[in-house]
Order: sequence, then structure tokens, then C-alpha cells
Amino acid sequence: MPRSSRTVLFVAALFVAVPAAAQEAPAPVKPRLNFAPVSFTPSPVESVARVRFDVKPSNAAPETSSRPSVVMTSLYATTALMQGLDAHSTMKAINAGAVEKNPLMSYLTSHPTAFVALKTGAAVSLIYAGRRLAKRNKTHAVIALVAVNSAYLIIATHNYRVANSLR
Repeated sequence: MPRSSRTVLFVAALFVAVPAAAQEAPAPVKPRLNFAPVSFTPSPVESVARVRFDVKPSNAAPETSSRPSVVMTSLYATTALMQGLDAHSTMKAINAGAVEKNPLMSYLTSHPTAFVALKTGAAVSLIYAGRRLAKRNKTHAVIALVAVNSAYLIIATHNYRVANSLR
């Protein structure tokens, strides 16, 4: 092969190799400066020197007391009381001549033992649900139990009025 042909091939190879080199990954872009207020907070490594020993760590399990609060205890007692008042007022109204309008409960009201057992189970279930909810969110548990107890208070009051009007 003549020398001039080799030179042409060499020069052509250089031009062909340049586009191949251009297909490689681009160089990393330098990071831009961030002047947001969040960027000025210290990193975890910088804040290690400022550890406070009087504060429990954020990843520690919350301390749970074995006893519920006074508010929750009173709501649990009120729940049991409201279920008892509902059972008593319903039986009093039926004994006075009223008829149970709830078709699901009409069978149970004709069997007082089964009805009281159902109301006891309802009280236990509501208290259990309230305790479970209070472990996650006490405010929601208080709101839920106050709402349920208020509804049963209205029902019991209605039943007593019906019983008194039939006498």
C-alpha cells in the first residue's frame, strides 16, 4: 500500500474515532449552589456534637403506661353504662307495650337473656375498639366513644319516654 494511502486511512480513522468518543457519557455537571433555608441545616454528622441526653431519641419506642388515662377510663365506664341503660330502657318500653322497630333486634328483645348478652358483648366490643384506637390516637378514641355514647344516650332517653307515655 502506498504511503499516501496509509496517511489518508490514518486521518480518516482519526475522524471516525472522534464521533465514537463523543458518544461516551458526558462529564458530571458541577452542583449548583443552593441558597434555600433548608440547605443551611446541619447534617447529621455536624449535629452529633450537640446531642442532648435529657431528650429521648426520636426512633425510640413511645413509653406506654399500663393504665389508661382518667378520661379514657371514664369513657369506658360510660360506654358500659350506656349499653346497660339501652338494654334497661328497651325492656321497660317493651314491657309497657311498645314494639321494637328494629327487625334485627325484635327477636332478641323477646328473649331478655340473649338481649342482655348482646348488649354486654356490644359494650365489651366498643371498649376494646376504643382501647385499640387510643393506642394510636387518643383524640380520635375520645371523639369516637363520645359519639357512640351520645347516640346510645339519645336512644335510651327515647325508650324511657316511650315507656312513660304508654303507662
